[in-house]
Amino acid sequence: MSDNLLKEITQALEKTQHPAINACLPQLGMIKDVKIEDNKVHMTMNLPFANIPENVRNMLIGNIQDVLNPFGMNIKIYLALMNEEEKQNFLQVEKANWKGAP
Repeated sequence: MSDNLLKEITQALEKTQHPAINACLPQLGMIKDVKIEDNKVHMTMNLPFANIPENVRNMLIGNIQDVLNPFGMNIKIYLALMNEEEKQNFLQVEKANWKGAP
């Protein structure tokens, strides 16, 4: 796949907003390892905490799917937990951009 397509997908992911934080998921460090293989977008959604409510997790996944569906590719989202450094970066961005619960 072309680097241009990966760049377009990466730019589209910048439109994925967190429901309670005025920041996009990549800015929060929640999207990692975006790859394209066999007409499928693979990525990891990096969660800051294991106990993220299911409805919030599903909303985040839905936001990702909404911005990537126009590309007409299958989407595979793997879930992972942030390491301590990633979590601290997330918390700093969260604190600076908090808008309230969804």
